[in-house]
Amino acid sequence: MSTVQKKELTGRTVLILFVGFFVLVFAANGIMTFLAINTFSGVETEDAYRKGRDYNDTLGQARTQALLDWRAAMNTVPLGGGRLAVGVDVTGKDGSAEHGALVEVTLMRPTVQGMDVFRVLPEKSTGVFADEVTLPAPGNWKAIVKVTSASGEIYRLEKKLFVKG
Repeated sequence: MSTVQKKELTGRTVLILFVGFFVLVFAANGIMTFLAINTFSGVETEDAYRKGRDYNDTLGQARTQALLDWRAAMNTVPLGGGRLAVGVDVTGKDGSAEHGALVEVTLMRPTVQGMDVFRVLPEKSTGVFADEVTLPAPGNWKAIVKVTSASGEIYRLEKKLFVKG
């Protein structure tokens, strides 16, 4: 018959376990904080203060855009090799094609700076604007379309895209 010796749980053992637990927690938090700070700068938007301050103007522009009652549809077709055909159809309030507008497209990576692609789309036919764009990398992209009519009214459209490699 074997005898198992039970060790007595003393206050000193409890204190060591208690302190050891918190040392482990603080060490894990320190490592995670260090990695988070060194892998992401935290800057997602340039000039965030001004943009936040001007947010009411952005809301006013959205209300004005709703009153325009325009329709803009963006279509993309992958062409391979990082190339993408981008098309925007613009119709006015009465449903007719919007002729003579200026259509600008900015394709940006949400998490990587310096990869933005900007194009002014030429008008292929009345109300249809299209061009070919070469993207520097596959993945998630955000397309921002700005349509300016001949009379100066502005319509904005945003669309999320996923481009395969």
